[in-house]
Amino acid sequence: MDILEKFYSKIKGAYFAFLTLLAVGFGIFVALFIYLPVDPSFSIFSNYISDLGAGPIGSRIIFSIGMILGAVFLIFLILYISVYLKVKEEKYQLIFGYQASGIIAGLGLILIGIFPLDRANFSDFFMHVIGAVIFFSFITISNLYLGYIEYKNSEFSKIIGILSFICGILSAIFIGGFLIQESDLIEPQTFVYLSEWTFLLFITIWLIIHGLYFWRKNISENK
Repeated sequence: MDILEKFYSKIKGAYFAFLTLLAVGFGIFVALFIYLPVDPSFSIFSNYISDLGAGPIGSRIIFSIGMILGAVFLIFLILYISVYLKVKEEKYQLIFGYQASGIIAGLGLILIGIFPLDRANFSDFFMHVIGAVIFFSFITISNLYLGYIEYKNSEFSKIIGILSFICGILSAIFIGGFLIQESDLIEPQTFVYLSEWTFLLFITIWLIIHGLYFWRKNISENK
């Protein structure tokens, strides 16, 4: 048993799913609570989630902490799922593709947390866009890999696999729309903003369902 297997045999992977959700949820909702009194016009129809990180200083700090912690917990979750799939003897190439793309996505989320989407500061704005491209592009790849693995593996419900596919597709739709919109190729579109909030809804469901699924699992019992 390697180091990761030893570590995850002693701690439930479900913890990392719930911690990811808690950290990101905390960052978004507390930042929103601080942001709204300053700008009550904030709306899911006309704002990105990341706009919360470019608001009042308190909102920026809380949003940043939430995204960075969420990214760290997400990477631990992805490593856990990778180890779990290895124990279940899934193909190495599929596991590697899922794990590598997931970790890169986590690093992108850290950049999102560090650099606000502040159009008044070009360097912060540029780095945030880079982080967003990395996160949403690679979380797309990661979820498509995992969706394929889950869908073809009879141990997982087909619904879980489909949910992973949906999260990947929604992520791809958003980042495509985001890049087109931020390149000023089109006027701001409600659809683009809603696609990100829809992704947030589905990834929340994804974290809850996978958390509940892995709550019942123990790597050491599946070797």
